[in-house]
Amino acid sequence: MDKKIIIHILLLIYKLSSIKYVIISFKYSKWRFKIIRSSYLNFINLLYTPQKGIYIRIIYLGMDKNYIHISLAKKEDNLMLLERKARLATICLILALSVFHNPFQPLNAFAATTVNIDPDIKYQTIEGWGASICWWGNQIGGWSEENRNKLIEKIISPTDGLGYNIFRYNIGGGENPSHNHMTAFRDMPGYLSPNGTWNWNADANQRNVLIRLIERGKHYGYDMILEAFSNSPPYWMTKSGCASGNTDGSNNLKDDYYDDFAEYLTEVVKHYRDQWGITFRTLEPLNEPNVNWWKSNGTQEGCCFTVAAQQKIIKEVGARLKSKGLTGTTISAPDENSIDSTVASIGAYDATTLSYISQINTHSYSGSKRTQLRDLTKSKGKKLWQSESGPLSFTGDMMDSNIMLSQRIVKDIKEMQADAWLDWQIIDGGNWGSIYVNQAAQTFTLTKKFYMHSNYSRFIRPGYTIIGADNDVTLAAMSPDKKQLVIVATNASKTNSASFTFNLSKFENVKSTADVYRTSSSLDLAKSSINISSKNINDTLPAYSINTYIVSLEDNYTPTPTVTPTSVYASGDLNGDGIINMADIIILATSFNSVRGEVKYVEANDINRDGVINMADVIIIAAKFNSTV
Repeated sequence: MDKKIIIHILLLIYKLSSIKYVIISFKYSKWRFKIIRSSYLNFINLLYTPQKGIYIRIIYLGMDKNYIHISLAKKEDNLMLLERKARLATICLILALSVFHNPFQPLNAFAATTVNIDPDIKYQTIEGWGASICWWGNQIGGWSEENRNKLIEKIISPTDGLGYNIFRYNIGGGENPSHNHMTAFRDMPGYLSPNGTWNWNADANQRNVLIRLIERGKHYGYDMILEAFSNSPPYWMTKSGCASGNTDGSNNLKDDYYDDFAEYLTEVVKHYRDQWGITFRTLEPLNEPNVNWWKSNGTQEGCCFTVAAQQKIIKEVGARLKSKGLTGTTISAPDENSIDSTVASIGAYDATTLSYISQINTHSYSGSKRTQLRDLTKSKGKKLWQSESGPLSFTGDMMDSNIMLSQRIVKDIKEMQADAWLDWQIIDGGNWGSIYVNQAAQTFTLTKKFYMHSNYSRFIRPGYTIIGADNDVTLAAMSPDKKQLVIVATNASKTNSASFTFNLSKFENVKSTADVYRTSSSLDLAKSSINISSKNINDTLPAYSINTYIVSLEDNYTPTPTVTPTSVYASGDLNGDGIINMADIIILATSFNSVRGEVKYVEANDINRDGVINMADVIIIAAKFNSTV
């Protein structure tokens, strides 16, 4: 087959990939071509007529009719002719598979998405990433020091861990000793007994974890940010006598115990500061307060507070923080389950209540009023945290939940402009846990969720500024010294890869390569490198993946060395037999549309060594087809 024909076809189809509608018919030598490209139908008809009445036709139909059809007209049955027809048909089939990546995929799926990264558009500065410590702190805090520290290192380390710097310590209320209905490790010990006796040895497990987290954070030079929060008052301060809620899910704190509860919380904060040198920047007296599911005999601590009750406890706590000289601690609130509920609660607070609050906390399990909460927070002059999230009420497997959470992270940071993003449980089962543990053996396993979170937390570090990225699934941030750019992009398609072009033309010093870290069904933060050409990153994102790009903007940066292809492989002779022919095309087709780090990827088939086996490699082979090396 004439190599010029292959080149013409490849280049033409490639150029048509982003055109909405076109019909082109032309003749080249003995070939006649008809190409139809539209949003409804993708059609290619290649007709070859070496002799009258003999033809080979290949048809690709997309969208409504997904198949490739090859037909051979049979007029003469001599062996030479049949052999020629079969060879040409095979070439056409391989060519079609190469051009379309997947014959069952619409052609318009391969149009590249261009994302413009703009450093002149600046948003919030990220304070960090983190999670609450309950209930996993109560769990692993009882492990041996050696085993506990190994696990904690995976939470703190910025090189092979999550790199978290924000932690929420749970001030347990303490359940009625006669009750036995809470799930293991969720029955958090309280410090104060009904007779007024303080037990500062209580909650040793969670405190062990907190102290080690602080130690390791300081080791890495983190600005550790700590928050204390409550799920419920002590059981004896409640109306039901149970720390999991009232019998009907209504307000459970006794009407005459608001001052007592405020005294309890602030005294714990004061003791931590004075005795253990731990200062909580914020104290949150509430957790998902304005709901009706906190009922007695539940599986965890919880307490309903209506908006009026929220304001009452906030004022009591605020007054006691001031009277005790706890100037390093202010109040955060309201930690509603829904973003929309947070908007409603904050909007209803009076001026005195708001004066005690420095930070608005919201959970992002549900709700859509991200921009409203952003604007409301700014109008009040407060910080804004997404203080708890996870796959609540989510159906699907771990990878499904990771893609969902990755998209939620981008929304919470871009639309809501949260200053920090926190997970709920680091250690848990199902889709919740970034780490699974074997309690009896005191061992742990990193889950796919660990790597998904690391795509963000390990690279967009505290102090980084969120900058412009005009795409809903892409987040961009720049380091304080403006020497490093981080881009995180998600491909939410389960079956199709996605072509992206990240336009970096507004940056002055863009280096020639970037590091890429990918998490997908088959990859766990797999590292590779990618070339940057004319200030563009052109990449193919694997299906169902989170992709983080680290771009150095330093003048003295030394690019990551790239693999230099051998002369044989660079030519397209993939099997090394000295000739570029059908055998090489077939070899390349077996790993087509794969990315470095995937099982399907073969380094030798990546002819230009750009980390992805795609159209660029096909064109190299086509240009030298039937030539010898």
